[in-house]
Amino acid sequence: MGHIGFLILPLTLDVCGPSLLYFMALPLDPDEQVPLRPGDDVDLAFRVWALVVSPAERWRCFSGCRRALGRRGSGDVEKVRRSV
Repeated sequence: MGHIGFLILPLTLDVCGPSLLYFMALPLDPDEQVPLRPGDDVDLAFRVWALVVSPAERWRCFSGCRRALGRRGSGDVEKVRRSV
């Protein structure tokens, strides 16, 4: 009976952990809770399926990733140039 805590603790974390992380990730400001674009307010499984079957959705996703990486990458280059 002394080791029942080793069973209860992981089960409790497994049940309560994901829901706690979900609520921690929600924005507090109601203005931030709305999606920026109407197409972003869909289920995750539907978005993944759209990435698989739709070339337009893949282009939209990858162009956004390229822009984000380009911004991050150019900032890193500028930091290196300033340090040299």
